[in-house]
Amino acid sequence: MKKFFALACMLFVSSAMFAQMSVRAGIGLSTMTGKDADGINNGFSYKVGMDYDYKVSEQFSVIPGIEFANKGYKSDDLDGQVNLFYLQVPIFAAYKMAINETMGLQLKAGPYLAYGLFGSDIEYKTSSGQTVSKYNIWDSKTDNQRFAAGLILGVNLDLGEYLVGIEFSRALTKFNKDAKQYGQAFGVTFGHRF
Repeated sequence: MKKFFALACMLFVSSAMFAQMSVRAGIGLSTMTGKDADGINNGFSYKVGMDYDYKVSEQFSVIPGIEFANKGYKSDDLDGQVNLFYLQVPIFAAYKMAINETMGLQLKAGPYLAYGLFGSDIEYKTSSGQTVSKYNIWDSKTDNQRFAAGLILGVNLDLGEYLVGIEFSRALTKFNKDAKQYGQAFGVTFGHRF
C-alpha cells in the first residue's frame, strides 16, 4: 500500500505541468456511520491539500488531488475527540457550468484512497477515573484499518481564481475489521488557483 501511495504522489507531481494547480483547505464535521456506530457522534474535521485541473473539454475536467485530512469523531465511551489523520488521494470527474462571465458552478464526484498516518491515544477509565488501558487508535490490537477507500461528492462556486464549495465523503471500507463502521465527513472548502 505504501508503494501505491508513493507512486500516486510521484505521478501527481510529475503531471503538474499539464494542468492548472490549486491549493485547498476545508473545515467540517466527521463521524462514523453504520450498524455498529451507536454512541459515535460528530467531531471537528479539517483538511489541506492541492489538486490539478486537467481540462478534457470546456465543460469536463479530471481533478486528481492530494490532501492531509483529519477525520475526527466523538464517542459516548471516551472523553474528548478521537483524531484520525490521513494522507488522502481523491480523483474527481467534474462538470462545469457558466452562470455569468465571471462566475461558474462545478459539480464533481469521484473515488478517494486514504492511508492513516497517525491518530489519537485512547484511554479507557473506570467510573472512579482510574485508567484501565491506554493505546493508540492504530494499535494492532484494535483491528482498526489504516487503509480507507470511498466516494466524495461536491459542488464548487467558481469565482475565477477562487473556489468555494461543499463536499460530502463516505468510506466504502470498514474502519474496524470486526465492526460495521464507515467514516463519513461533510464540510466547506476554500480554494485558490494559480
